[in-house]
Amino acid sequence: MQLLMTISDSWYNDSNEQHLVVTGTTDRTIHFADGCLMELRLPDGKNLQLPARAVFLDPSPKNKITVAFKGLRKEDVPIGSEVWMLEPEAKPRQPLKKFPGAST
Repeated sequence: MQLLMTISDSWYNDSNEQHLVVTGTTDRTIHFADGCLMELRLPDGKNLQLPARAVFLDPSPKNKITVAFKGLRKEDVPIGSEVWMLEPEAKPRQPLKKFPGAST
């Protein structure tokens, strides 16, 4: 299990509010993508385990990472919550997607 990021922002990626997108920074080299099992550790001590719907790593030096989760509300995941990767990185994964809006 590895700490991936502490959430610094969140928003919905669609008008139906079906996918909550959370953002933070990471110093990790990421080798996983869609479907990886994550654990959200909330400031109140609660933990939620669910698969990531998408993972984007910004290629900028800021190491910005964005993860989307289906079925969560903004009030479910406050700023400051931690995102932990539960599955081992050695497990084969799909390639990472380019961070939306990132320049090449």
